[in-house]
This record gives sequence, C-alpha cells and structure tokens, in this order.
Amino acid sequence: MVLIVFSLVGGFGGFFYGGVRPGVSSINTAVASELPGFENTVYVNGGSGYGIINGFLIGGGGFGGTLTSESGTMHGELSYSGGFFEVGYIKPLFKFSYGFLTVGSGSVGMTMKLNRVLSDVSFDSLLTDPGRRATLAAGGMCFTAGAGVLFKLSKFFMLGVKVGYLYSPQHPDWKLDDGHQVLGGPEVKLSAPYASINFYFGSSNEE
Repeated sequence: MVLIVFSLVGGFGGFFYGGVRPGVSSINTAVASELPGFENTVYVNGGSGYGIINGFLIGGGGFGGTLTSESGTMHGELSYSGGFFEVGYIKPLFKFSYGFLTVGSGSVGMTMKLNRVLSDVSFDSLLTDPGRRATLAAGGMCFTAGAGVLFKLSKFFMLGVKVGYLYSPQHPDWKLDDGHQVLGGPEVKLSAPYASINFYFGSSNEE
C-alpha cells in the first residue's frame, strides 16, 4: 500500500474490527432484576482514513457495536459508538512495516433499549398502557490516544493492529429518545480501552 517514508505524501483508508471495554458494571447492577447483564467487551466495526504529509497523519474515523441481553420477560440492547478527528505520526520500523501514534478528539455515546417481552395483547390494553419499549441515550466529548503497527502486504494493501484508550471526562445522565431526562439511572462510564485489526487500502507519491 502506502510506502510511508518522510519524502512521501499520500493517504490510506479502510475498515476495522475490534473490541472496546466501557464500564458496564453499574448498568448490570441496575438491570439485574430483569436481565442477566451485558458482557464487558463490545465488539465493534468501523472505518478510518488518513492523509500523509512527510510522516504526519491527519484524518479520523468512527465505530459502533451492540451488546444484547435477554430473559423471559425482557430483551435489552446496549450500543456503544463514537467518531473522532485524529492527527499523528508514522515512521518505518522494519522492511514493509511501520509504526504510528495518533491522538484525537470527538464524541462517544451509549444507547440502551429495553423491550418488554409480552404475549398477545388487546387493543384496549394498549390504550391504557402503550409503553412496551424504552430507548435511553447518553453521550459526551471524548479524547483518544493510540499506537499501532502496519504491515505492507501488497502495493495497495496493508494490515494493521492498533491499541489505545478513549477518555471521556463527562458522566452524562441518561435521556429518553424524546429528550426527557431519566432520573435515578445507572452511572454512565464512557471511557474505555480498545484494540482493533485494521484493513487499509491506499497510495502515495513523492513530493
């Protein structure tokens, strides 16, 4: 793919798969009476792209993933997603391999959907109590830092691995999808470590 040396400019982009570990313990405690709880790792997929100018990177990306939990009375979904603008630095390590560092800022968020599992209902009961589903969301600003290695496998393709951390200084309250605040909800912990496998395509030219 990109012959990344300091006399080159170019760019690369592609997709990735990975895992993120936000704090879900308080959420699991809150739903314990109805659900067995959510896993600690959210498996995500997303995309990212960068331009290269004399070893410096500029670009960004986004990701998202969903956990599920179900019991005989309720189905729950917990989604985690985000998007970032990033800058960084990249340099050759060995033949056909490159190391890079990135820092960035953007936003992350959680969405929780709770669906009551019911049998057939009458129309009159829906008029009395139409509530069968609740969608809650919480999000905020976030900063990210990461490091990784890219391996050039062909002229236009590289495989990479990346690890890093998403830090959010905010602990926002949950809100319903109509904007009303949810009182007494579980604590939202948006900060999380992450790791990903990246598949990139691109090209470069000498300045």
